[in-house]
Amino acid sequence: MISASLKEISEVKKVALFYGHAASNKGDLAINSGLASILAREFPNALFYICFLDVKNKTYLEAAQESFGAVAGRCRFIQIQKSFVGASIDVQCAVRWLRTWIPHDPDIVLVNSGEFFFSYTGFSNFESLFWRFLPCLAAGGLQIPVAIAPSSFGPFEDGVSIALLRAVSNAFGLNARELSSERYLNRLDIRARLFRDPAFECPILNALPIEQRGQDRFVGLIPRLEYWGIRQEQRLAKEVHRKHKSAGFRSSVAFCVYRDIIEALLASPASVRVILLAQTLADRDLCAAIASAFREDGRVYMEYPVTYSEFLSSVSSCSHIITSRFHSAIFGLSLGKDVYGVHFPQHGNKLVGLFDSFQLGNRVFTIDSVSDSPQIDVSSFFEGNGPEVPRCGPGAFCIGEGSLLASNSSLDRLALCLEAVWRIAKFQLNGGDMRILSSFVSDYFFLPLSRRSNRAWPFNNDLRSVLYAIEPISDEVLSNANRIARRVV
Repeated sequence: MISASLKEISEVKKVALFYGHAASNKGDLAINSGLASILAREFPNALFYICFLDVKNKTYLEAAQESFGAVAGRCRFIQIQKSFVGASIDVQCAVRWLRTWIPHDPDIVLVNSGEFFFSYTGFSNFESLFWRFLPCLAAGGLQIPVAIAPSSFGPFEDGVSIALLRAVSNAFGLNARELSSERYLNRLDIRARLFRDPAFECPILNALPIEQRGQDRFVGLIPRLEYWGIRQEQRLAKEVHRKHKSAGFRSSVAFCVYRDIIEALLASPASVRVILLAQTLADRDLCAAIASAFREDGRVYMEYPVTYSEFLSSVSSCSHIITSRFHSAIFGLSLGKDVYGVHFPQHGNKLVGLFDSFQLGNRVFTIDSVSDSPQIDVSSFFEGNGPEVPRCGPGAFCIGEGSLLASNSSLDRLALCLEAVWRIAKFQLNGGDMRILSSFVSDYFFLPLSRRSNRAWPFNNDLRSVLYAIEPISDEVLSNANRIARRVV
């Protein structure tokens, strides 16, 4: 990879972003808003192509477009469909795909921040990985610099996804948004730079006055279900959600943990009121159920702010924040609140990494079961003021400095890995048994020759050829990846 020169960056006239977030999650919209602020600051004369990936919900799409207000009047919104024409993946094929959607070749390609970069056993996230990294291959083919906005990474529990990640890193570099991801990548011999999440740059967040509601201490609780999110298999997650919802969520770990927190807060000598805030639509029912458990007390209630500006205003009016949501912790830190984290391992390690990034690791609690309620010392909970945003934390992301050009050899490797990922994703989309494929891939391609399976290869021979061409990942690396991911990364 080659650094783009300052002269090239200063002459940027067109920037393509893949992809804008479109969801009810206020954190996703804050990423859009913060990134738009960075784009406006770094490229004051540029036109921005904001691409969305096959968004079906019109309400979410409209809210997402509004979140790019910092570049309003200078952006073009493009809806990209999940359709790819081509028998195989190579550099020129990727270039043709990009030019199908973008009317003019951009001067720089930017991959949005998020937590899309992981793969559990069984190739569970390969379709998403393909679409996230396809624009990178296309940009490399056009000799266009690529910047991957600070994101969360891992775990990667198969040799194919690790090979892909290394190929992307070698071509364009990677940027992490919290310490867990940086540590995880470094232990896989993948270098990454550490920056703040773009949400820290959200204009509305930085313009908010720091308010408080009356004389009482308002503690904002922003929970999430332990089994719901981008990392969970959606069919199973919906079944579990329906089961718990029918029982008022009282059997969920999240309900029990946050109920215990509220009971401890209300028993403290301080004058306390508790407000449950739902950061996303998926959290609303849980917040309502927790609040209803304290209906007779009168000091606990719930809000579901519709817009992310309203949500930020609600956070601003609290004195303390206790949350399982990554971006709610960011909002609280930015507004100088006293912030604590409640971390469920099912959601990866980004929340732990965020607190570690600001040397606040003692303020986040990992919950594995109902018996693991956070040991928050409420007797000293209201002493003093909340911490300012620590100056020792990661620096702000600079797109220009993070933009890199790929060499031809690194592009060839990236194309090969994307080809394997695409063929595996298609196998899944066509109803193939991913568990069987995962077993065969592990036996055939990522073991020493003496230990490879003698079973006949039952799948497409093109996939076999592509996988054989990928540089094998050693047992030691793969084992180390899994061990680190399941421990503290």
